[in-house]
Amino acid sequence: MDNSLVYGDCFYENQTIAAPHISGGESFKQPSAEHCQNSCQEFEGCTHFSWVSEEYPDHKLLWSCWMYSEDSQPEIASDPGIISGPSNCSAFD
Repeated sequence: MDNSLVYGDCFYENQTIAAPHISGGESFKQPSAEHCQNSCQEFEGCTHFSWVSEEYPDHKLLWSCWMYSEDSQPEIASDPGIISGPSNCSAFD
């Protein structure tokens, strides 16, 4: 499994955030990881996100965007088809 950074060394491919999400138990459908990250930037308290790509085995969750806060103590966990990252890539600059 590839756990490499993608999208300019900011997003993690095949990695999810192992923490309670802050989006009220709901995900938001977004067409890309970049759109999910943009939504995270606009969602109060969001510091990290996970997005479900076409590679994820459960297609019912396709394009789901989950949001997390620093308070949820996010940890990265292996999950094929998930792309995760911070709300702002400048944190990696």
